[in-house]
Amino acid sequence: LACVVLLQAALAFLFWQRRSTTPAADANVRAIEEISQPALRGGSSADRPQGARVSAFADPFLQWARGDSQPPTMAILVIVSGRRLQHLRATLKSLTKLGGIDAKSVLVSQAAPGEPSRKAVEDEFGLAWIGPVLEKDRPMHEVFREEASPLGHYFRSLDHAVWRHFHGQSYRSLLVLEESMVFSPDLLNFAYQLEPVLDKDKSLWCVSAWNDNGLASYAVDLSVVTRTEWFSGVGWLARMDDLRGEILPAWPDGRGPDNWKSFLRSNRGAAKQECLVPEVSRLTFSQAQCDSGGVKGLCGPEEVDNHQLSATAIM
Repeated sequence: LACVVLLQAALAFLFWQRRSTTPAADANVRAIEEISQPALRGGSSADRPQGARVSAFADPFLQWARGDSQPPTMAILVIVSGRRLQHLRATLKSLTKLGGIDAKSVLVSQAAPGEPSRKAVEDEFGLAWIGPVLEKDRPMHEVFREEASPLGHYFRSLDHAVWRHFHGQSYRSLLVLEESMVFSPDLLNFAYQLEPVLDKDKSLWCVSAWNDNGLASYAVDLSVVTRTEWFSGVGWLARMDDLRGEILPAWPDGRGPDNWKSFLRSNRGAAKQECLVPEVSRLTFSQAQCDSGGVKGLCGPEEVDNHQLSATAIM
């Protein structure tokens, strides 16, 4: 019996080693081919294999073709509360350390008045800021005059980003992040390599940097991405055209879901569109508690547990 156990352990180790050392040289060649297979791209959910995976979508260590500069096709929106300066600093410090980050492509949107948070964004990190202000002589947009609920703040933040702040520029996708997130060094590389796939494949509506099911004992391959109908609402990339033309016009005004994640799951589910998620998450959290825009209780205890237990590519 002991010999059998030892043999099983040896075989398991060899399988894991083979999986975790899959060559990345041909990864990018297979990327678009596998993600564009009819079984993964078109048709109804019933036409696709359950748990269909797109293997080795990219080399996690591949350098960008644009000389390590952030691609102009992708802008970044960071949602913050205005009340948690420590977590805000942790997020922005992690974000601005990413290779190729361009400060001009980042907008930070604050839910509640909070001068320390605003000053940290603008003075410490040199990023664009929008939100409620206390100074009477400081210009501000009317829609940001008061504190908003997470549902309302997400709407005004997305609307301002796609119709005002980034409108008329070359950005075609928006990466939405939140205060308290801390990022893997390859986050932008991950998003950059999948952004063209999102742009071309209209059966997709988002790419997420977070895997709700990426538990540490089982998520090991940085080069695997999965196609799913589930929207985690964590670190997600979407087409600006979809936000302008379909998502924001349908945003609930008090008569629909009061949770922005529930709304997006319902809205995009009705459109029969899906998301791409990595096997290994490209972000983690400076705190495990789940909230949004500073308001707690917007996800269940299972999601809080996932924040604590998921494997991440923080290296």
